Amino acid sequence: MDISLSIIVGVISGIVTSFFIWILIKVLENFAIPWYQSIVYRGIKIDGEWNGFYKDLLSEKLVSKGKTKPHSRISLRQKGHKVVGEQIINVQPRGTNDQKQMRLVNGLFRDNNLLISFDVKDKTRFGMGNYLMKLVEDGQKFEGKSTYVGSLSGGLFTEDEFWVRRRDS
Repeated sequence: MDISLSIIVGVISGIVTSFFIWILIKVLENFAIPWYQSIVYRGIKIDGEWNGFYKDLLSEKLVSKGKTKPHSRISLRQKGHKVVGEQIINVQPRGTNDQKQMRLVNGLFRDNNLLISFDVKDKTRFGMGNYLMKLVEDGQKFEGKSTYVGSLSGGLFTEDEFWVRRRDS
């Protein structure tokens, strides 16, 4: 066998082997490990629909009486400690009613704490940030903060928020 043919065969077999190893790693990361974690996970489940509210002195009383509407609706999907989801935020830029759809990504739920990042689904719009929330009230409420980049000003903002598990989900 010619030396150049041996080199070509070696390079091609290395590329093919690397490709199969890459596929194996992706299958393990995206399917096998999350499947295993969901089986052995023993913590509380936070899957489902949540209503989001800005926290102030009056808002929790109004929510408990059913007299205020949520500023957002959150849908969470959990596999073990990993959490992803979607959020629809009711916004009023320049006085008009609008909704902004956000992707909740790279979420981690551990020791009743949720850390999750978000960005806007519609790439023609602006928005990104993080939530750090604590699960309270027998697993029916998250309390915490959101830090985000404001859509109109581009400034960095922090809000106190709480999420309440939807009873109809």
